[in-house]
Amino acid sequence: MAYAINETGCRLEEMNQRLPALEASIKAIVRKCEMNKFRVDHVVGPAAAVLSVYNVANQLQKWLLVADPHDSDLLIPYIFKVKRLEEAL
Repeated sequence: MAYAINETGCRLEEMNQRLPALEASIKAIVRKCEMNKFRVDHVVGPAAAVLSVYNVANQLQKWLLVADPHDSDLLIPYIFKVKRLEEAL
């Protein structure tokens, strides 16, 4: 039993000596993950904005295709939507 306790103590000591290196490795991995999260967060906003503009342009294009530009009641909204489509594009 003394031998088993001694062996366990030796193994625990070896593990204790390796822990700082493992901790440093884990911290490095965490830093890399945090950097990648920042990069992803940094890209998601502009990508969402581009998608939003695309959706607006797509909706405007659909409306412009079915609207009659010669209808006097729709002329001002038609021109406004053409302008918004140009801005979006």
